[in-house]
Amino acid sequence: MRRLALGLTFALSAVGASWATYYDLGTSAPPTSVGGCTFIPFNLSAQAAIPDFTLVSTIPGAPAGYNLTTSPAVEKLTVPVFWATWSHGYTGPVFSTRGASSLTLNIAPAVYGFMLYVEPDAFGFYNCTVSTNAGDNSGPVPINGNSGARGFAFVSASPNINSITINCDPGAGGFAVGEFAICTASAGGSAPPPQPSLSHITSPQFGDLRGIDFKQVPVLTTKGPAIVKIESQSLIFISGIQIREFRSTLTGLSSLKSNAQASSLTPTQTQEQNFILDLNAGERPCGTTQFNLAGYCTVGIIFQPKSVGKKEAYLEVYYNTPYPVRMYITGEGVQQTQTQPPTQPQPPTQPQPPTGGSSGGSTASSGGGGGGCSVSYGASPLNALAWLLVPAVGILRRFRK
Repeated sequence: MRRLALGLTFALSAVGASWATYYDLGTSAPPTSVGGCTFIPFNLSAQAAIPDFTLVSTIPGAPAGYNLTTSPAVEKLTVPVFWATWSHGYTGPVFSTRGASSLTLNIAPAVYGFMLYVEPDAFGFYNCTVSTNAGDNSGPVPINGNSGARGFAFVSASPNINSITINCDPGAGGFAVGEFAICTASAGGSAPPPQPSLSHITSPQFGDLRGIDFKQVPVLTTKGPAIVKIESQSLIFISGIQIREFRSTLTGLSSLKSNAQASSLTPTQTQEQNFILDLNAGERPCGTTQFNLAGYCTVGIIFQPKSVGKKEAYLEVYYNTPYPVRMYITGEGVQQTQTQPPTQPQPPTQPQPPTGGSSGGSTASSGGGGGGCSVSYGASPLNALAWLLVPAVGILRRFRK
């Protein structure tokens, strides 16, 4: 009945750090610990007790002493009865926005960590972004509308997360959220392990600080580089830098309404190299993909579309863990404009001399008898004789009158 949106299925990965750290949980079942935080799941029995199609603005089941509210109100549904698909085999209560493309969750009091899963309503692939009041967000994450519910987790060094906002593409037809969990205390009171942060410093020319958008570029032409700063205040080892391209948009699939049709949808990683990593770009080039970092270095991203259409990728930076920090990259290849060759000026037409009775003759004109008629003649004696006879012909005409 209801459908969704997914992209690539990656392993659990930490992405971007400011006040809170975002972790991509993929489509796997919720982990019990993320970023040094032990998460307490909501009580599903309290949610399941709500009749389907009931509108609520408070989601029950939070650990004792905590309260989760929504804006706007959401509709309780059950997977797979009234919400057809999810991921990792989950069946149970979810909460639908009923077509709205944005939803804000408020948790009180503030927590160290918050976890949830998101799945768009329509079949197909759509981007969703989840952000917190603590100053970090996931960036656009492609989610598959068929069995692609994707997990998002945020972990902070202090209990300052109290608001979570989800925004999905309008074409997704809304989305559902579920499988909530919170972390109420950090592990041993310590902050998550240090990780690099990524910032796009050639904004707004190529997107904004958190992502790169080259917009429309003719096929087989080059745009860029967009410069990305990789930064860490603590000494860490950067173990790899790469661009991972993928395809998240499938046409003609947004209105599928049966699980049998939807089961054929799978995320696709593309082999087309539309984005090029330049390790020697910017004011302080990183120069290599493996090095110790304390401070910052820069890399460049160049867009050279090989075909027409939207292109998407992640810049991935690996550090002290097997999970990368990512930045979203996009651009669109368009047909090259066909230019007409400039018109060559034509040489002026040369006047052609009148022709005589024989080759190699000369020409002349006369305003003789008969009101200025012209006669051309050449050097031929026959032509000369004809010229002498003209007046006589005129005289004969007069006599005939």
